[in-house]
Amino acid sequence: GNVTVKLIEIYDKASMLLKDKSTLGRRANGDKEALKSAGEFFIEAIQGTNDLELLEMATITSRPVDFADLDGGMRVFRGDDTNGDWVEADENEDGINDDVEIRDGQGADGEFATYNYDIGDFGWTNLDRWYSFTGPKTELFIDVPDGFNQDNSAVYLSYDGEPTALARMDTWNSSLEMFTEHYGLIPIGLEVHIIMVAEIDGQLNYAIQGTTIVDGHIEVITALTPITQPALETLINGLP
Repeated sequence: GNVTVKLIEIYDKASMLLKDKSTLGRRANGDKEALKSAGEFFIEAIQGTNDLELLEMATITSRPVDFADLDGGMRVFRGDDTNGDWVEADENEDGINDDVEIRDGQGADGEFATYNYDIGDFGWTNLDRWYSFTGPKTELFIDVPDGFNQDNSAVYLSYDGEPTALARMDTWNSSLEMFTEHYGLIPIGLEVHIIMVAEIDGQLNYAIQGTTIVDGHIEVITALTPITQPALETLINGLP
């Protein structure tokens, strides 16, 4: 019978935010750290009302990449359905984080490369490397306008200079009434942009604030502004 295959590819911060697929990874010990992504992918196959499963390993190939933009440190991560974090993939169950193969290609515009890797199950996968920081780190708190919390808004941390590094502030501190990240690994001196989004009476609203992280950083967002989704996408993808 007929089979419907669904494919989603994400390569930019705006799509990560709107699909709620930020680049936040969880290590084996439970610590959460930022990731730098070379692409996020979702694949599923459906026949009628039945979700199909892979019987053999399948190969995923990324879009063409300029040689200057290649990152040999990329590895495969899997989406955790429980909390949305990315975890290191081990599709062949050999106890080692799955590697990525870089292949050369030739197109109308000249030579290019692609990232390639194997999957044993459908679902979300992500090409990432740990975004390792040096130097002292701190906790970060986001003070949002009254009436907003984790139930009606979302806050993200965009790393300046990294077009595919976007972490969600995934913890709501009910005592302080602030968003935070519970792992305390934000580098002091890091230049970032804070993004807050919420829907008010069916209208998308946002705030974007640039800042440099200081020890014990508290970022205050005083108000949100109405915006269309295309305009928000343009703003986010235009961040440094």
